Amino acid sequence: MQKAIAIVTQATELDSKKEYAEAFQKYQLALEYFMTALKCNILRSIDCRLANPYNTMPTDEKNEKCKQTIRVKVEEYIARAEKLKEFLQKAPGRRPVAQGSSNSG
Repeated sequence: MQKAIAIVTQATELDSKKEYAEAFQKYQLALEYFMTALKCNILRSIDCRLANPYNTMPTDEKNEKCKQTIRVKVEEYIARAEKLKEFLQKAPGRRPVAQGSSNSG
């Protein structure tokens, strides 16, 4: 899980520097790590601090909350990677949709 977090951090940094091709590759790699961790239930207490920094819940409840938080973040990273993929496949002069923005409007 720590590897996924490190890679997605690189992806977001590259994304903010407008290095979209490299960012897209990092998002893809990070998502593979996140998905593997979720499938294999590789969640340590340090990873679960994202869900609840004070961790006062029972272990099963804490683990479920942690997984849910990670799933939400993974969905955000997937959406951003899809926007970058669309951008990279289109005309080179076109500007990508900014992070956090929607395609409509």
